[in-house]
Amino acid sequence: MHHVRGHIQRTSELGSELVDLAEQGDDLVMQADAHNALAFNLFHQGEHQSAREHLEISSAKIVHAGDPANALSRGVNIHVFGRAYRAHVDWHLGFADTALRAAQDAIDLAHRLVHPFSLAVALAYAAMLHQFRREPTEVRARADAAHSICTEHGFSYYDAWAAIMNGWAVAEEGDVDDGIARVRVGVRDLRATGAELRLPHYLGILADLYRRAQRLEDAIVTLAEARAVAERNEEHWTDASLHLLEGSRSGNPRPSGGGTLPPARHGERASPKCPRTSPTRQCKAHAACGGGRSTSGSL
Repeated sequence: MHHVRGHIQRTSELGSELVDLAEQGDDLVMQADAHNALAFNLFHQGEHQSAREHLEISSAKIVHAGDPANALSRGVNIHVFGRAYRAHVDWHLGFADTALRAAQDAIDLAHRLVHPFSLAVALAYAAMLHQFRREPTEVRARADAAHSICTEHGFSYYDAWAAIMNGWAVAEEGDVDDGIARVRVGVRDLRATGAELRLPHYLGILADLYRRAQRLEDAIVTLAEARAVAERNEEHWTDASLHLLEGSRSGNPRPSGGGTLPPARHGERASPKCPRTSPTRQCKAHAACGGGRSTSGSL
């Protein structure tokens, strides 16, 4: 509950406590779930390397426990969830190829399970990964598939997520006004669930679309709201892209809408000349490396 509502600091406290409690027992799946929970929150704090380490611990425990298809907790397969998050973590660390493989692993396992909620999770995360990569066709395919499942089964949170991704893709394909309308509906529906997780990223997407539509006042207001939500909730993984969006108002090339820093090519680590550290240092390092110019075509 705290995680999805964007209560990052409270979730951090609970996540650490959960790992300590789980490790006192001998249930490997419960331990893996605890490490997943901590890793997910670390990602949103911008601590991507620490998140990856806990995801690796979780995956190892699941494999040691037996078939990952049996790793079920709270209505979702936790290996699907872990692989889906691993895709986003690896992208932010510069592992572009392994991010794609993790996303596909999550989808493949969810299909094998014939478990609609796990599949909706895997597809939603894959859609966002392709949004990071600026691949609107792939985003549409994953988002539309997630929407179909969510509509059938009433998964309102992931349906709102899919709507936002779909709107971004529509705008990228040329209809910015329709894209804005779709993203606005998705953000509205997300908020109706009480969720705020990733809201700074979604608002950043909307602000960028407003700017592209020359609705500059709307862009400024929306971007300010994105920054305010990020500060209030202490969700920092998207800080760098919000800084770049602010810079774009001064005439710099527009951010790509991906919400992330450029990854290294072919799954290699990012250059040590442009380190991934804390969000604030990350922004400064990215700027020093020419981050205002999107050389790879993606953020």
